[in-house]
Amino acid sequence: MQVNVEQTAEGIAIRDLENRINNPSAFLAGVGGILVASSQKAFRDQAFGGIPWPERYPDQTGAKLNIAGALADAAAGRPAPKPNRFNDRPAAMDTGALKNSISFRVEGDSVFCGTTNPHAQITQEGGTTVRAITASMRSVIAGWLKKATRAKNRVGASLKAFDKHEALGRLRFVFFKRNGSYLVPEKKTEVNARPFVGLTDEARGKIEKFGAKWFAGKAGE
Repeated sequence: MQVNVEQTAEGIAIRDLENRINNPSAFLAGVGGILVASSQKAFRDQAFGGIPWPERYPDQTGAKLNIAGALADAAAGRPAPKPNRFNDRPAAMDTGALKNSISFRVEGDSVFCGTTNPHAQITQEGGTTVRAITASMRSVIAGWLKKATRAKNRVGASLKAFDKHEALGRLRFVFFKRNGSYLVPEKKTEVNARPFVGLTDEARGKIEKFGAKWFAGKAGE
């Protein structure tokens, strides 16, 4: 009796495995999805690969102010800084645009995960930002300080009002002068590295489990 091995369950399984090996695009897409999820998780956990991210301005004591963020708000002419400028966390999060911009692409037998967001590199690696202090920004900040002072001086003012006044006081440097010139015409800010792209042990473990299931034809289980 002759048996056509290709028609047996074993033969079909072998052909399926060969097809998966020769056409790994679905597997690579799955890997990309795992990497994207790992990167986005870093923003929620405020940590990556088991290493915690520094909070915003970790050296500040007392009422917290995200100075670079507040200056951006002043440049935009906002009537008040965004509420999250007074919080130490979540770091590297404002609108969520950076986290939501992370994606992947498959090229041949490689998977690339990352983002073209302009804030990505300095968030990943750290560095220095520079913002010029303009006359319009000083005018906006002066308005913030006046409102904060009035709120603090009201009868029965809340602790929050005192904290906000203290926090906004960190911006008074924009008005300091010497010999008629502003001492700080531009503000340099040292940004702490907060890595979010890479292969963590957790992601590696998930990829290995996914790969085992995928090549066994059980990825959907």
